[in-house]
Amino acid sequence: MQKRTIANFYITSIILGIVGLFLLLSGFTHLLPIGYLLPMRVPGMIMIVPILGALFFLIAFIFGMIAWVSVLINFSRAHAWTWFVLTFFFGGIMLLIYLIGGPEPLAAGQPSQQQLGALPLHPSPVVSSQSPQSISALEILQQRYARGEIDTATFQQMRAQLEGSHR
Repeated sequence: MQKRTIANFYITSIILGIVGLFLLLSGFTHLLPIGYLLPMRVPGMIMIVPILGALFFLIAFIFGMIAWVSVLINFSRAHAWTWFVLTFFFGGIMLLIYLIGGPEPLAAGQPSQQQLGALPLHPSPVVSSQSPQSISALEILQQRYARGEIDTATFQQMRAQLEGSHR
């Protein structure tokens, strides 16, 4: 999941949680009179406010869990195990830190930093049964083209130069 989507889920969960907490507190402790929220008192309506608060709180919890699990999935794909463990144990605050300045999630099929570290910096040389002296410049050019080191235009230009120098 993209960082922006995770941020939307997380911010929504915080807002819904605050609204839910406000409704719960106002319904149970009567910090705000029910008449302030409803124009007229209806019998049985006093219990609606805390129920709505609990519902908002539950939805906020679900949205927060979606954001948290999405971040954990992103970290596991990137093999960012330190971030993963910290987010697992200190969810909310680490989620906020991740959204502000954490590592970017990997695109599908993109190798992680650990996988990139395992790759050699330079491609391994092509092992040939021929001795180095018997390989012609044209064969080396063809091998470089086959490995993708040079593009078609460069290959054709260099081949023309080599074939022209042999005549």
